[in-house]
Amino acid sequence: MKKIFKFILYILFFLISLTILLPKENIYYFVNKKLNEQKIVLNQSGINDEKVSLNIKDITVMYDNIEVSNIDTIKLDTFLLFNSLNIKGINIDSSMTRYVPKKIDNISARYSVLNPLKVIFKGSFELGVCNGYVDLLNRIIKIDIEVSQSFSKKYKHMVKYLKKEKIQKDSKLARYSYEYQY
Repeated sequence: MKKIFKFILYILFFLISLTILLPKENIYYFVNKKLNEQKIVLNQSGINDEKVSLNIKDITVMYDNIEVSNIDTIKLDTFLLFNSLNIKGINIDSSMTRYVPKKIDNISARYSVLNPLKVIFKGSFELGVCNGYVDLLNRIIKIDIEVSQSFSKKYKHMVKYLKKEKIQKDSKLARYSYEYQY
């Protein structure tokens, strides 16, 4: 009985040590390298590697050498059973505001070993909220958006790519969905 208890303690110590000592900065640089292959560049002012999280502050996102947005913070949490990514304060460049909202308050994504084939995400912005998932096996991204009625007037260029869902007649919200296979 003592040997089993000792064995469990060793495994638990190993897993906790692995979580704490995981090179989270290297994960960021790997993702940055993959994004560079798609002409997306992330420039940040500071990276802070904590015990179970990685905090990145003041990020400028550039696509093909054109500034697209600024992000206040990105936080990556790595735990034993799940990982989460929280992005806060996304400010889209004014040249893009005909297509997407200028300010996205937050986006959070969660990956769990209990559901290893999907990444679940949700977000909020000035006129509504969105949630969805990325199906890693079938390579599908599905986004459901719930917005105020004024959204469809303000973002006509974006709405034409979305599928309108049925809503109640007296509802003040509009529902749209978008599905993309990569």
